[in-house]
Amino acid sequence: MRMNSIAGLLVLALLAIPGTITRGQAEAKPAEDAGDAKKIDPIAEAIKQVNEQDNGVTINADGRYIDVSATVCLRRGEFLEMFACTKDTREHESILVVDAAPSTMHLGLLLLGLEPGKPLSYDRKFDPPKLVPAKGPEVAVFIVVKADDVEREIPANRWVQDNKTKEMKKGNTWLFAGSQFAEFQDKQVYQADLNGSAISLVNFGDDLLTLPNKLTDANDSHSKVWAPRTDAIPKVGTNVVIRLKPTPTEQDKAKDAKNPPPLPVPADEAKQ
Repeated sequence: MRMNSIAGLLVLALLAIPGTITRGQAEAKPAEDAGDAKKIDPIAEAIKQVNEQDNGVTINADGRYIDVSATVCLRRGEFLEMFACTKDTREHESILVVDAAPSTMHLGLLLLGLEPGKPLSYDRKFDPPKLVPAKGPEVAVFIVVKADDVEREIPANRWVQDNKTKEMKKGNTWLFAGSQFAEFQDKQVYQADLNGSAISLVNFGDDLLTLPNKLTDANDSHSKVWAPRTDAIPKVGTNVVIRLKPTPTEQDKAKDAKNPPPLPVPADEAKQ
């Protein structure tokens, strides 16, 4: 049930917003006149409706990032498998618990133009099954904290360390794997919603965001490699914001280079 075309992803995004679009309306209809066509911006309307809901997610289209409300749930622990999970799932091995459903976070990334990849899986044609690493566009993860009314972005990797070397985790990008749908109680469900796999440090196979490694949730695979950097993490119960920023691709950079922003108009000319 994975949609790979941009049009299909947009329909999925709109279908996820209550009252925005129904399956019967999924196909685009011609506007009544040319003026209506210019006025209607489905992406902007979808972003507006997401932001108006109490869902833990705020999409900043101009800044090209989404903010997710979260709370510190763990500072000390033997090891980590998650960076952020949903409530009542994996708080014992995750630094943060998010207020949003992973599917809503997924929707936010879709509306910013990202197309999900796939979580880690196994190719059963081989014996033993061959591990297929997760893939997807890169997303940088930051923690937003406020001190004296000044907002500060902290790279998420500063809260994680190597359990053996005690060195801070290198790199601050995750892959937008996009979880997957599965049958549950006769319904199609988004697995990360069901299992809490919002931002993973090892691969569960249903992850929304995961690291580009081959570590799985089996202890003998990840060897308890990750641990919280306790001194860097505020006290349990602290409310924070997770900021997800899509990383520009080489194609994006090339496009920007071909279409540079206009030069500012000199002040004396602007007055004329």
